Amino acid sequence: MKRPIRVALIGALAVSLLFSAVAVSASADDSDGGLHKKDLSNVWVRFPNRLPSTGLINGPSGSCAASVLDYGERGNIIMTAAHCVTYDVKAMQDQALFIPSWTNVAPDTLDVGNPDEAPFGAFHVIDLRIDRPKDIAFIKLHGNDQGQSIRDVVGGNVPVFNAIPDGESRAIVAAGYPENGTFNGGVQVVRQSTARRDGSLKVFPCRDLFGHGSSGGPVIQNFDPFSRRGEVIGAINEGASGIEAVLDGTSAGEDLLFDMLDDDDRRMIDELINARIPIYVH
Repeated sequence: MKRPIRVALIGALAVSLLFSAVAVSASADDSDGGLHKKDLSNVWVRFPNRLPSTGLINGPSGSCAASVLDYGERGNIIMTAAHCVTYDVKAMQDQALFIPSWTNVAPDTLDVGNPDEAPFGAFHVIDLRIDRPKDIAFIKLHGNDQGQSIRDVVGGNVPVFNAIPDGESRAIVAAGYPENGTFNGGVQVVRQSTARRDGSLKVFPCRDLFGHGSSGGPVIQNFDPFSRRGEVIGAINEGASGIEAVLDGTSAGEDLLFDMLDDDDRRMIDELINARIPIYVH
């Protein structure tokens, strides 16, 4: 989690990452409407180093990474870390914004009207559910002024529950906005790694994603580099081995912790999708 970012009007684009081909395929269902039937090649040309469905959630608890789920008929659910949000739904409605594919252009500022900084606009919160034991939260969003859901605009990753059996590993792609000395928290960083599960411990090595701002970022298996989508299996959390040492510039461990989606999360997402009245404490 990072410090809050105040809204201002500024502009310019700064991003520098390279995607390498990942020989896997996404399993998203292309039978429904919205983004699945759109040609997004122009989006990839404009933003070759970002995942459009990953962005910044900025609100009363600060700012973190978040990602869109390809789940449900409306496609209006994102996932982040629980410590990045508050149980005060009214505060989230009034103050929180999700900015997909965000890139900062000046310290501590946010210009949601700048197409380089917020190329897909900003989306407001309706409601949320918090899985505090696993440090995962799910947020329901309003659509944009054109009536499009967040999934219609940027796509999303299909959630897979209980993805990694105990003792096994998966090739993954993870993304976030780390602030760690190498990166300043204003650029989306996307990296490949291998996630493993040892009992209750779920980790993957990736020093670049250490630091405040990566919390809540997606951990994706079966990533398709052409669609920039895959199957999300969990979210990065703040309890990384050696994270404070990295922030202090000293030596640290290599493993970054993440929380894996399970059947409780599936029920929580379904409840959020079907809820009519916000529940302020889950």
